[in-house]
Amino acid sequence: MTSSPFRKISSDKTVILIICFFGLMSQFATDSFTPSLPHIASYFGAIARDVKLTVGIYFLGMTCSMLGFGYLSDKYGRKPALLVGYVIFCLASILCMLAQSENQLLFFRFLQGVGMGSSFVSFRAIMKDVFSDSQSLAKASLVITSIVSLTPPLAPITGGFIQEYIGWRGNFALHSLMAITIIFLIIKYLHLEAIPKSKYKLLESYKRILSNKTFILNAICSGLALSLVFVFATLSPFFFQVRLNFSAVEFSFLSAVVIIPSAIFLIIFKNIISKLDMNKVILYCGCFSTFSGLVLALSYFVFGVDPLVIVVLCALAFCGNVFQYTATYVCAYKDVHTEVGVASAIFGFIQIIVTTLASSIVSYVNLNNQVIFGVLMAIPPFLIVLLKIIDIKTLLK
Repeated sequence: MTSSPFRKISSDKTVILIICFFGLMSQFATDSFTPSLPHIASYFGAIARDVKLTVGIYFLGMTCSMLGFGYLSDKYGRKPALLVGYVIFCLASILCMLAQSENQLLFFRFLQGVGMGSSFVSFRAIMKDVFSDSQSLAKASLVITSIVSLTPPLAPITGGFIQEYIGWRGNFALHSLMAITIIFLIIKYLHLEAIPKSKYKLLESYKRILSNKTFILNAICSGLALSLVFVFATLSPFFFQVRLNFSAVEFSFLSAVVIIPSAIFLIIFKNIISKLDMNKVILYCGCFSTFSGLVLALSYFVFGVDPLVIVVLCALAFCGNVFQYTATYVCAYKDVHTEVGVASAIFGFIQIIVTTLASSIVSYVNLNNQVIFGVLMAIPPFLIVLLKIIDIKTLLK
């Protein structure tokens, strides 16, 4: 990034650090309160299925706002769009904390998602603005992912302790405090170069990006990669806490054990992966995660309902999945050079639509053992492999 004699521009390291804070906020918004889901159901006297929808409806809110924020970020800049989004998220978090009914909580979670839609769009656009070529984009994305990947274990552990000692409302208080911190960081430290304004109107901009088949297929693959995580996030609290009688704190540590190996795996191999063909990375990682999910399903017939076996196999599925976020992102944006905000909105929209559908579908599933759990963990990476094969065949024509 070049600096300007008239306007201070944030360094690449500063941009990466602030984007990591965006990732931290995103993880806490989805993962810190999952240990509270059974307790929220008990508090409001609601059925488990309805409370699980607090995960899916959050993503629905994001999908409703991202398309607008994408165009606005191209038109008015990344920073104003980010500030508007985080203010909405902060206010919605306070309202979630004060919710007096299940329906109120669902609505305010929807508003949280609306606000977070801006961050979900802008961080990808900022990365593409700052790191324009594919290799530097891959390296920066892997650095960010390796740092952010350390936060998923932190989120459920923190949420578990908050649930144990404060209650579920405390998690939403934490969300609001984190949002205020990020608003300060954006105002004080995020200074970006002016982006050229799009010469296309709203519908023309979206039409140009939607006509890019490779972009769309990789966006769907990214959504499927995220779906694997939310299959686990939606089903595991009830499976381990209700079926296997784990406490909220015990479950939060179990979640950390599932996630930490993938974070270590990413940190160790990120430099090697950044030099590889990202299409091959998607294929190989998808096959590995699919295999891990199927072995998880079959493990019931050998070991029964063994928490240790389940945790190990879920961790292996996550290890295969962790590189998919960077690989699908780099493949999708390879030929995107203008309307980056709109492209980021469409990418995020597709990603979250896929994730919302997956999360909503599995919210109707009740688990007695890991057979269905394993099958559901295997489906997203299997579909990734199929779509990537289609994408590669399209490129070879």
